Amino acid sequence: MVLYGRGRVVALQPTDERYKDYLSAIHARTADEDIQFSFLLHKKECSNELTPYDNG
Repeated sequence: MVLYGRGRVVALQPTDERYKDYLSAIHARTADEDIQFSFLLHKKECSNELTPYDNG
């Protein structure tokens, strides 16, 4: 787990040195593609709940 935005945004990323080039902890490889699915969770001010982060 990696924290961003002064501890308000959480990303799941690999910590093992072997996977340092992966941007997300969810990864799959097919014969044709290398797929990484990443998402961020956000903690709103004055809340202890994490919600999906929408930067749009």
